[in-house]
Amino acid sequence: MLASVPWNQPPLCWLTPEQQTRLQNHSEIRRYRLGEKIWSNTIGGYQFFLVTGKVRLREEGIGKPLAALQAGDWFGDLQNLAVECKAVAASKEVIVVCWETALWKEVSTPQMESFFQGVQDEQRAEEQRSRGAEEQGEGEIITSSITSPQSPVPSPQSPTLNPTAP
Repeated sequence: MLASVPWNQPPLCWLTPEQQTRLQNHSEIRRYRLGEKIWSNTIGGYQFFLVTGKVRLREEGIGKPLAALQAGDWFGDLQNLAVECKAVAASKEVIVVCWETALWKEVSTPQMESFFQGVQDEQRAEEQRSRGAEEQGEGEIITSSITSPQSPVPSPQSPTLNPTAP
């Protein structure tokens, strides 16, 4: 399963080989069935990479869908979502790789924080679109690909890389 993790793509490609090895050694593969709760930002403690299946982000307590995630998407504590939400398995089988958030914070760089901020911004935009559709009576679920921020992410070799740029 760890072979499915994109170690050569952002944000993982920004880690040193030693940091990547550390994340690999401390990763956990988890499987969930349809409807099972995977994560909640009220409990937290983990960052996830979705390997297979689909996951819905839902507003905690209300169950209102905020976003639909698919293989290759990231979710968890590092997104710092504005609303209390949970991630629920939305397909027959969901496989994720997860890490403790504390480990991510130890290896984090401004560039990685910017990456996850971009993911957070995209999730918030989807939440607003979802709320707007609900207010108009459409009530549809926003399908997402939350693999990276909307803006292009420069490669780590890029000479113009500015990790603090929005």
